[in-house]
Amino acid sequence: MKINFLLLVSYFLSPLAYGQQGQARREIPASWIAKLQKYDYKTSANELVREFQTYIAPDSLTKFREEAFLSPMFVNLDEDKEFEILLFIGGENSFGFYEPKFCVLKCINEKWLMLHNEYMYYHNQMPEMGIINQQTSNKLFYVQKLHGYGTGMFETRLHFYKLIDGVVYNCFEAVNEYKVSMVGIEELLKTTLSYGMDGSLFVKYQYSYSLEKATIVDVKEEFRYLWDKQSKFYKAVFYPKDKINEDKIGYFLDHRKNAKKMLAVFKQELDELAINGTEQQKKALHIFLNPPKRNKKD
Repeated sequence: MKINFLLLVSYFLSPLAYGQQGQARREIPASWIAKLQKYDYKTSANELVREFQTYIAPDSLTKFREEAFLSPMFVNLDEDKEFEILLFIGGENSFGFYEPKFCVLKCINEKWLMLHNEYMYYHNQMPEMGIINQQTSNKLFYVQKLHGYGTGMFETRLHFYKLIDGVVYNCFEAVNEYKVSMVGIEELLKTTLSYGMDGSLFVKYQYSYSLEKATIVDVKEEFRYLWDKQSKFYKAVFYPKDKINEDKIGYFLDHRKNAKKMLAVFKQELDELAINGTEQQKKALHIFLNPPKRNKKD
């Protein structure tokens, strides 16, 4: 089976291309913030976006051909009583898809500063961000990012942040949807998230792998994550400590999923399938464990 090499490269390198983030504290004039507060979505945002570009140099925004993209959210994210601004701003890339920057703005010592910025890339969908309404002073907020796409491949992830003492921490990451569809192979991972009032997270992973239309792995796993104040990150909780489940979480987040890793992580499920699976599943498992040798020219 031949796969377009350039698409694969684009797919697996996409986190590097679009996942980098900046922490440069550019000052944004209060006069621009005032204009942003009055922005009503009915008029063009082009002048506001062009003006913003002058304040963040040498950082840059994606240029736009006709209309810029501007979508602010005003919300209190941290321990003080003043609001902060979550902002999608920018234009579109050469393919015509929006590629705005995601920025976090805060007023510190009477000066508005850009605390965080990173490019967001979207394909056939609009940018998404949100706030998790937990009973905590430092609110958890997130953006949905496209991590890669190509022929038969697609992946989006949720990136979570907290604003603490004037610093934006990238504190958690979860796959939103991962799908691979090739000749004879279907692989799908989806997650469902829920949130405890105490600040904890619950992530339910639903993962399946099918070969020749027979499902050989079909698992649903839910893990609880607690906020670790020292590392400023959410860590999975295992009682007792469970190496297999740790490996499963790592596998779910790994871009380079392969047969060897799947065999190690889901050994128990595959061993059970070899005994209790249907004839079609056993045949597919045999193909999985004994893949045909490929011609070097392929």
